[in-house]
Amino acid sequence: MWMEELPNGKYKFFERYKDPYTEKLKKVSVTMEKKTPQARNQAAILLQEKINKKLSTK
Repeated sequence: MWMEELPNGKYKFFERYKDPYTEKLKKVSVTMEKKTPQARNQAAILLQEKINKKLSTK
């Protein structure tokens, strides 16, 4: 997981995952207000939920 600061002061967290059907790397992201450890942990949970949702719908 990595993070980028946006111009509006928020932080966007990204994670890559491999699509098992196409064998390509895809990226998901979530935007948080802060970059505190609590926000990073919450972002990691949200990103994993997004990845699981995308993988289970195929």
